[in-house]
Amino acid sequence: ARIVALSLKGKSSKETKIGLTMRQPNLGRVEWIEAEKKKRTKKGKKEKK
Repeated sequence: ARIVALSLKGKSSKETKIGLTMRQPNLGRVEWIEAEKKKRTKKGKKEKK
């Protein structure tokens, strides 16, 4: 897991929130990986213009 958000409110540990994600690059179904690669190449082409 990777920490994506941290909220430290108050002095009590009960009020603390930690956001985690299990999503990591290049993990999952092959279709998902290919879709992510296509998104990245489209973004790269737009930035170069």
